[in-house]
Amino acid sequence: MKVTCHVIRDLLPLYVEGLVSDDSKMLVGEHLQECPACKKYMRELRTSEYVPLDTDPAPLEKIKAAIRKNKILAVIFTLMVTAIIAVITFAYITAPEFLPYRNKTVTITEDASGKVIVGFSENVADYQLHRYPAASGEGYVYHLTTWDSIWHRNFAKKNKDVFNTVLNPDGEKVIAVYYYPGTQVGPAEGADILIYGSEQYPDGGVVTLPRLVLNYYLLLAVLVFFVGAISIYVLRRNERMKNIMIKISLLPLSYIFSHLFIVGLEGKTYTPVRDIFAILLGAILFYMVMLIVLYFLDRLYRKKEGFNQ
Repeated sequence: MKVTCHVIRDLLPLYVEGLVSDDSKMLVGEHLQECPACKKYMRELRTSEYVPLDTDPAPLEKIKAAIRKNKILAVIFTLMVTAIIAVITFAYITAPEFLPYRNKTVTITEDASGKVIVGFSENVADYQLHRYPAASGEGYVYHLTTWDSIWHRNFAKKNKDVFNTVLNPDGEKVIAVYYYPGTQVGPAEGADILIYGSEQYPDGGVVTLPRLVLNYYLLLAVLVFFVGAISIYVLRRNERMKNIMIKISLLPLSYIFSHLFIVGLEGKTYTPVRDIFAILLGAILFYMVMLIVLYFLDRLYRKKEGFNQ
């Protein structure tokens, strides 16, 4: 049986690499002595240019770095969301629940040296006290309130003994002490109660009103956000400036979200320092979450644009 050139050429790649048996090697060798065409084909196989594999690790390292960065950002995102939930929860369970005045909740005594001492029962989580000079100029008028909280009732270690504070440690004259309930249910219910000293408002009493400072800060944040939104629209053709304004506009937006989640739409407060601190902490966390979301949205947009081109 005569072996055709097609069969020999099928064997030639293996022949060139030395991967054929001795019998096949003899068969191919005998054919090559008689067939110039197959011999030429073998030379082409031996002299064909070897194309090495691309072993540059740079593209692979870039992919690995991008995956690693995405994983880190995903972990940070999860931690920030968890922290936001923790801050909101803690703000809720420590929110003041103002206590009505009772003799067992607050007691006032005066010692032999003239110091006026306010005692608080174990039901009191904390108190707030402020004073101002009396109209007569001879001493000070004090306004006091107390509150409980979910945290204090269920988690905090309670003091079995009454804790107290001295109103006049430097010997100031205490003209009057009023207790305000911290709620504005109505004119009668919300009026401050005289619990020590002489009445300073015999014609109509006094009411300690809540602070509205949180509403002002919220309004300011809304205005700044709208200015930022307008700036983004005006600078929409300038990619660099637009991105900067987006990041800046997220700051007031973060404050707005934090305010709504922590104190709600009701911006009145008797504890402005506590509430502002909680809102600012929440705003920082919200801002970090928004930056991460913005990064992923930008990556998604760029990838989509790349597919469309």
